[in-house]
Amino acid sequence: MKKRFFSALLCLCLLVGLVPGAVTTAFAAGDYKIGDTVNFAGYEWYIIGTESDGVKAPSGCYTLLAKNNEFGSTAFREGADGESEEDNYYKDSDLQKKMEEIANSSLSAYKGDIVARDTLDDIAGDAVSNQLVWPISITELDSIDETPRKFPAEYGLRSGYGRNISVGLEEGGSKYCYFVYAVDTEGIKKGGPQTVETAMQPAVSDNYAVRPALYVKAEALPEKVEGIQV
Repeated sequence: MKKRFFSALLCLCLLVGLVPGAVTTAFAAGDYKIGDTVNFAGYEWYIIGTESDGVKAPSGCYTLLAKNNEFGSTAFREGADGESEEDNYYKDSDLQKKMEEIANSSLSAYKGDIVARDTLDDIAGDAVSNQLVWPISITELDSIDETPRKFPAEYGLRSGYGRNISVGLEEGGSKYCYFVYAVDTEGIKKGGPQTVETAMQPAVSDNYAVRPALYVKAEALPEKVEGIQV
């Protein structure tokens, strides 16, 4: 009886392969859309940008954002007290150095598939150019859908922010302190004008997970496979 069953099952499988329309549909890498996940360089990433939408990518590329907490953590600028204007400058910050480290270690074998970003906007201080790997900004975060914004750990952004806070209340004094933006695990931004309590402002010396983004050539991504469609 068992032999009959398995023989019939084998015949059925062979017949399905002969039925017109019973195919495994594979799409070219150019068919990915925002919100899809993809494997690249041994890691999982969200697609957060195409040539025309989202965090826009250069021609022939997609913008990827790390899906999992696999790239370590860092302060924006370790040891800084936030009192100096340069404390929340992205250029030469620990966060920028961490991104360069990722490009030269975890992703070093795939540099030929990555297109450098010419300029980084939404940063405090001096301009930064030719970055293979970079953290998203507060503006880019606002353009990303709810699911890709979420992350297993709170992560830092490249945007810097400063605001007046009251200090030395017995003297009636105040001073200007510099902060940065971060994102909690639910994808909600921390820092900026919407934060009422000063204690909730992410300081430049606070430690956060590193969540890299990058431009990857479409041809370097695997074909998108939808499975068996009849």
